[in-house]
Amino acid sequence: MISIPLSLTTGTARTAIFPRAVSRAFAYSYRYYNADTLKVGQGYWLKFPASQSVGLEGVAITRDTISVVTGWNMIGSIATPVAVGNITQIPSGITKGTYFSYNRGYAIADSIRPSQGYWIKASANGQLVLSSSLTSGQTAKLHAQQQPGESLNSLTISDNDFNQQSLYFGRIDDSTFSSSSFELPPQPPPGIFDARFESQHYVEKVDCQNSATATFVVLVRSQNYPVTLRWNVIQPEIQSIVLTDGQGGKLLGVRTLGPKGTLRVENPKVDKLVIAVKTLGVVPTEFALRQNYPNPFNPSTTIRFDVPTQAVISLTVYNIIGQAVAVPVRDKQYQPGSYSVMWSAQDHGSGVYFYQLVAKDISGRSSLFRMVKKLVFVK
Repeated sequence: MISIPLSLTTGTARTAIFPRAVSRAFAYSYRYYNADTLKVGQGYWLKFPASQSVGLEGVAITRDTISVVTGWNMIGSIATPVAVGNITQIPSGITKGTYFSYNRGYAIADSIRPSQGYWIKASANGQLVLSSSLTSGQTAKLHAQQQPGESLNSLTISDNDFNQQSLYFGRIDDSTFSSSSFELPPQPPPGIFDARFESQHYVEKVDCQNSATATFVVLVRSQNYPVTLRWNVIQPEIQSIVLTDGQGGKLLGVRTLGPKGTLRVENPKVDKLVIAVKTLGVVPTEFALRQNYPNPFNPSTTIRFDVPTQAVISLTVYNIIGQAVAVPVRDKQYQPGSYSVMWSAQDHGSGVYFYQLVAKDISGRSSLFRMVKKLVFVK
């Protein structure tokens, strides 16, 4: 993405300014359109055969007022860098302050740099003022950049031209979270790398309060396969991830992913990935044995328990004189999570019983937890 930070003295025709470009210049106003002449304040997509330096002649622009419309806008730059927090909005508050640049993939920008193009989404028609010096009046506050941080699980997609985009998913504890804050700009014109969730976001929230499966679709565009997927799952609530393609596994098959790894996708027809994320629910912080419910009961009751770490579990029911009358769970290995077991006393007499939960380490030799509770069976 490029822009013109000068009042050019050599003409504004795209072919004169960038004679080595291998594509037309694309500007944006609700949709892409071809631009034969390049204007100050406007951002453009332009493709070159390789990295190169282009000399421009003209008068440096140190202040510019750029009109924006509701929705996404591709804007230009001036001759000096401008921090996004120093961009004046007219009227105030029409943008959230999240600007995007493109450098082999979309990235959040902290400043507007000369000769580069940027995306910004506006909530209303208005103007943005870029100046080489701080301006008085309605200077936009620098909003917290919408970076997902290191607390989420990540999926990074790269291609054979070293383009890459990182996407994030998982439990988000922030009660103010809004997926619209993590929306990516429109997809680039054809022939330019892009990867995103089908929702057009780069962050997706997964409900980890309950055991469930969330499904997300990832769109991939690249001119140079293979595409490499790199994932890193760091949240313990994520039990498993299953990856397939947009054609039900016909092209890629069905892959169960481990906590961390890479996968090369050779087939250029794989332009859509389907990710199924299975969660355990909230992972307990300590072992616990819950009171059965209902209690008293007839003839069945549910016993719940929490497991904070991988363990071997036994659950035994005893009568009033200490004899084992049932073993609903016998030396079974459990992953972290909350579980429930139903026990029926149909073949036993009314009375008071006791149930005991014993947790041992994976070897089965060291005891981690033991607790006993009382239950009452009434026929």
